[in-house]
Amino acid sequence: MAKKVLLCSGIALLLIVTFLAIWVIYHINTPCPPPKRPATVPVEAMWNGGCDGGFWLEFVSDSCNHFRFRIYHDWDGELELDALFAPTTNDVIEMDKNNWKEFNPFYRLFDPESYIYIGDSSNRISLRSIYPAYGGRTWEIAKEKHKLWD
Repeated sequence: MAKKVLLCSGIALLLIVTFLAIWVIYHINTPCPPPKRPATVPVEAMWNGGCDGGFWLEFVSDSCNHFRFRIYHDWDGELELDALFAPTTNDVIEMDKNNWKEFNPFYRLFDPESYIYIGDSSNRISLRSIYPAYGGRTWEIAKEKHKLWD
């Protein structure tokens, strides 16, 4: 009887572990497609995010190592931020409207500043928002909450 219980427990444990392994492999290795692009998001904008959400990034212009980006919400296309971004280091970045997507930009909001990270995990450069911004919800909140540019 004890051998039968032990065998059944072992089989049950094996099935549970197998199920969990398959679930983890499927969910971790399955890429999430970008959401449907809202009508207010320009075609040139690039999806930036994962299964839990993200943002649409639009590269607008570059000038003297400053880069203008517009960031839109993923679900409704509302403008999150329209601002210049500059490197936080003395790095000179050869990024322009033709090659910006190759830099794998990734947006993060840290109240009141916003950052765009470019490059890969071994060679990442951060770009910080420069205020005053041109517009967007983040800028409006930062002005009120942190009394920026009254």
